[in-house]
Formats: sequence, C-alpha cells, structure tokens
Amino acid sequence: MKKTHLMLSKEQYIIMGISAFLYILMVTKMFFTISIDSKALIDLIIISTPHKVQQAIDLLPPIIVRPHYIQLFVDSLFVSMFYPLLISLFASSFLSIAVISISGLSDIIENGVVFYFLVKRTPDAFVLHIASIATNMKFLFLALSVVIIIVKLLRKTS
Repeated sequence: MKKTHLMLSKEQYIIMGISAFLYILMVTKMFFTISIDSKALIDLIIISTPHKVQQAIDLLPPIIVRPHYIQLFVDSLFVSMFYPLLISLFASSFLSIAVISISGLSDIIENGVVFYFLVKRTPDAFVLHIASIATNMKFLFLALSVVIIIVKLLRKTS
C-alpha cells in the first residue's frame, strides 16, 4: 500500500491553528464569558426554515446584543480563514474548489444576514428565506466538501 503524506506549509499550520482557536472560542462562547442562547444562533440551525430563523431572532435579547456582535465577529474571522484553508489543502479540481467556495460564500451570506438581524429585529419574509437558504446551502456544501475530501484522501492512500 502506497502512503502519501500531506505536506503543509508553515502558513497553513498557522492558519489551521488560528482557525481551530477561533472555532473553540465560538463553541465555548469565548470560554464561557459571554452569555448567548444557542437557540438564537442561526448558524446552528442544521435544517433551516424561515420559521426557525424567525424563532431564533425572537430569542435575541431586546437591548443587550454585544455578545452576539462578538460571536458574529469571531465567526466571520473563522470563515475568512477556514474556507481558504480547505481550498489550499484539499482543492485539486474545479469541483472541489466550487463546492468549498459555495459553502464559504453561503456562510458569508449567512453572517451578513445575521448582522442585518442584529440591527433590524423585524425582518421581512424575503430576508428570512435568504437566511434559511444560506444556512442550508452552507451545511449541504460543507457536507459535500467533507465527502469529496474523504474520497480524495482514500484514493491517495490506496
């Protein structure tokens, strides 16, 4: 059996470390220093609908949203590093670049809509649909990215 090793550059290791740290910050809500109801985070709605998005918005606190801006900022930093890292590590074809890029673009759209929701608490139906579609596309294309990456890695080791 032929073994191949993934050769990473110093920059890729650094971005990987920063991405992992940012992800840990988001998951632990800044090491448990900010209080956010996880049900109010649109990012976590796996199978999203406009109704579920509206329910999440309804859970936002009426005045104090600073923790949500912090979470959004960290998530945006993560997105700006994670998807380019995936492309640099695993994209060797147009298909893999397109799938990873669509997931990343959907995540960016989702974050933009989250910012909109933080500013304007009563979104219209169109924006609720955009949020729902972006979240679903993010998860769908991220799952497809993972499948493509696993298939490519399996092909390299056999």
